[in-house]
Amino acid sequence: DESLALCLAGSTEGTWIRTAADGSFAWPRVAAGRYRIETLHDAQPRRLGPDFEVRGDVDFGDLVAAPLATLRWRLVQADGAPWPGPMPTFLLTSADVASEWVRRLPDEGSGTTTVGAGRWRLSLDRDSAPGLAAADVVVDVRAGATVDVALELASGRTVTFVVRRPDGAPRRPRERLTLAAVAADGTSAFDRTLDLLAHDDWRLGVALPDGTYTLVGRTATGAQLRASWTVGPGSPATCELQLQ
Repeated sequence: DESLALCLAGSTEGTWIRTAADGSFAWPRVAAGRYRIETLHDAQPRRLGPDFEVRGDVDFGDLVAAPLATLRWRLVQADGAPWPGPMPTFLLTSADVASEWVRRLPDEGSGTTTVGAGRWRLSLDRDSAPGLAAADVVVDVRAGATVDVALELASGRTVTFVVRRPDGAPRRPRERLTLAAVAADGTSAFDRTLDLLAHDDWRLGVALPDGTYTLVGRTATGAQLRASWTVGPGSPATCELQLQ
């Protein structure tokens, strides 16, 4: 028998252990909270069993890996037609747990990859595609399912907005933020609702034409922000914002 590497993943970076040869395992001194157990299959995370709450000792019993899902992706233009090129690289990361695991999708017009059940984010690798922009796409994948994803590309710039929680505010799992941007001529650039998931902040990658935008954000608990951001040659690719 061989031991297996397991990861206890929650709202922070996962804690890895190895099982004994007979498959038994234990994590000592785990703080109360919501967790999931994952292993690696073909160098990617794979969930073992459902999410669970820790409020004391937990007996996991026998764990069975959920069937992998199939993610089929294709690059398209705004009208849905195939993207003619050049072909950029997209990054596949978990939207559920904080992790350094990243899969680089082949720089092709379409393809297929396998993933575990959960929420996955596909984002444009900006270094591979100067002058191209694409919004992040987050998909919810069920075990054993096949999911088709269209990744829309356009000329422009991709900006990643990072919104920090108010200083000292308690962390509320899956707390929602509404973030909107209005262009200088009064037209809406985007209006999105985001979940606080793996990180202690909200993240949104969007494709924007050059210009100056007014940003307004709010949460259900009353935290708010209002800021201005200019997109253009030499402007930063990341905009960090703070709720008050």
